[in-house]
Amino acid sequence: MTSRLLQPRRLDGECIFITGGSRGLGLAIARECARRGASVVICGRDGERLERAAATLREQGAAVLPIACDVRDAAQIQQAIAQASARFGRLDALINNAGTISVGPMDTMTSADYEDALQTHFWAMYHAVEAARTAFTKERRGRIVNITSIGGKISVPHLLPYC
Repeated sequence: MTSRLLQPRRLDGECIFITGGSRGLGLAIARECARRGASVVICGRDGERLERAAATLREQGAAVLPIACDVRDAAQIQQAIAQASARFGRLDALINNAGTISVGPMDTMTSADYEDALQTHFWAMYHAVEAARTAFTKERRGRIVNITSIGGKISVPHLLPYC
């Protein structure tokens, strides 16, 4: 007999907001959430890539809202989360997955590379959480998942701003 704790949780009727949801891990998370019954909101900077991702999710029967958004811009992420909450009438979870990476030896990295990494990996998550808190307060519940990298613990050569 399979333990109930090991069974995947159903997400029927829930709205899950995923940053960096147009490809890679973010899109895989969106697929899994949709498979479990959630409505998914995916955001990313590339509108065309978002539309392609949304089309693949719709093919599997998902209710999906793609939103072109630069998560480094506090106003854009606030507007995107408000739009998601208005569209689906609720927000149950925020999955911060957006990331950026600069590759090269330390001598080629600039302060702009570090600034971009901090804007994306720290401030974007902060602003998304702050925006989601409004919807979570209204619902009196909500979940936040912040995805980070092992690079925060173990530095990898040529990925200094990322790590």
